[in-house]
Amino acid sequence: MQIAVIGTGNVGNALLHALAPNPHIEKVLVMSRHENTAIGAIMEVASANPKGAEKMHSASYEKLSDADIIVSTAGVQMQLGQTAQDVLAPNVDISKNILKAENIKNTALIICLATPVDDVTWHMQRKSKLPSNQVFGFGGDLDRNRLEYVLGKRNIENSKAKIVGEHGRNTIPVYPDEKDYANIASEVRGFLGKTTKLSGHTRNLATGTLLAKLVNSVITDAKQVHYVCGYHKEYRVYLTWPFIIGREGILRAESVELGPRPNKELEALVTSRKNSFSQKICSTSHS
Repeated sequence: MQIAVIGTGNVGNALLHALAPNPHIEKVLVMSRHENTAIGAIMEVASANPKGAEKMHSASYEKLSDADIIVSTAGVQMQLGQTAQDVLAPNVDISKNILKAENIKNTALIICLATPVDDVTWHMQRKSKLPSNQVFGFGGDLDRNRLEYVLGKRNIENSKAKIVGEHGRNTIPVYPDEKDYANIASEVRGFLGKTTKLSGHTRNLATGTLLAKLVNSVITDAKQVHYVCGYHKEYRVYLTWPFIIGREGILRAESVELGPRPNKELEALVTSRKNSFSQKICSTSHS
């Protein structure tokens, strides 16, 4: 199986290191705007895992046609004072410039990471012309772990904790009893911002680790639950949700029992997303 990793920034580099020891991967195509950065990223992997680096090769975007799984980490990062919507347009443009339907296998899967992932994933699915179950966005696994951590610090039962909605600032925590819900939701939604403020930068090591696990679930057809952004057939819109993931991508959505607070927030979010996407479709059809 061949994996294409687009982008060699913090996330791309972390992912390459995490993919290196995977025995199920035949080849990793490393793609960047500049070939030298792709070669340099491979050399970094070689310092830790020379055998794993041997299966990594710098490649042009035209080589996407060889990939069974395409992981797009390329995108503009939010700067201080910006919101996710501020980088939506440039990140959609980047994905359009990279992804061309004629260069992608009809059986390929695309995993998107660009911000805001729940919106960019929808655009990438339309651009690639692949079925919706084959295009999904990464981020929710991070939010789920953050919720578990935040609940654990408060000695609140966290084994059944889940998240739904969107990745990041609009994630919706789901856990029994909803104790201290407002404060917990706020802490989970602001987790990345606080981490960045305290450390001065984001290294995305967790992203690389969890993303590699997601890729492995696809490769091995593990049918494991991952919190990804995908098309939810019941709500008829792209949402971050616990989905079963296998070789064909999203197999089905997990059932989630929503309490009063998350149910109210999800209803409002779904309505907002449907209205937003309807406007985008109308705008596209008249442009």
